[in-house]
Amino acid sequence: MAPPESSNRRSWPLDVMGSKYLAVRASDLRENEAAFTAHAALQVIERAIHHPTNPRQLSDLGQALTRSGLRSVSTPNWNAVLSAFRSGEMVLLKRSVPVPSTRATREESVEAQLKSAKLVKTWVEMEVVDMEGNPVQGKRFLCALPDGSVQEGVLDRTGRVRFDGIDPGNCSFMLADQDRESWERVS
Repeated sequence: MAPPESSNRRSWPLDVMGSKYLAVRASDLRENEAAFTAHAALQVIERAIHHPTNPRQLSDLGQALTRSGLRSVSTPNWNAVLSAFRSGEMVLLKRSVPVPSTRATREESVEAQLKSAKLVKTWVEMEVVDMEGNPVQGKRFLCALPDGSVQEGVLDRTGRVRFDGIDPGNCSFMLADQDRESWERVS
């Protein structure tokens, strides 16, 4: 029978190649938890040993499993770690990442969500150069920003213009009064 939810079980978080796991002793497995098969757990542990995402986590688990009495080993014995999972003494669980509780309801309109959202401000900078890579200076420009506003101005001596504190999104930029045949589009 699994221990009650209030038991003081030891667990070891493991981050392995972008996935989050929790290693626990099989005797501490709770009724509502579904552990990986021994084979699947071994594959994850072997990946963690050979390609550690967070070596400290794996080292902590290894140290805990290779302790003998009051004496601990300075380096984890990876065979002992693999053996603990192979024998079923240790099990591996998928660790869930908490989801923020301030999720918008489906009924709430996108417009209402945008109004209540905390918008992050960003910046954009354009640099205009000629075919030889020299800055194009003093040319008039128009730039449509993500909030719908259109900014007009003149390029500085380095051929640049920058807008700070703008909403994230796409901008449209063009030089005013330019001959269309003299332009090549670049990405």
